[in-house]
Amino acid sequence: MKKPQTHGDLTGSQVREELNIGNTKFWELINSGEIEAYRVGNHTRVPPHSVDAHKERHRVIPKTKVAAA
Repeated sequence: MKKPQTHGDLTGSQVREELNIGNTKFWELINSGEIEAYRVGNHTRVPPHSVDAHKERHRVIPKTKVAAA
């Protein structure tokens, strides 16, 4: 059976691999609203912008050294 095409949206497996998370965390992120998702039949799809926004919100900003005055 052929998987439906969704114009560049990511599958659950692709999202889990990109974020290096498991299935439980994937569903926690969806259910909490951290990432957007929708269903196509039995398949879950995630828009790439949602994953990018999640990564940006959780980006680590390096501490800069404060110059001694």
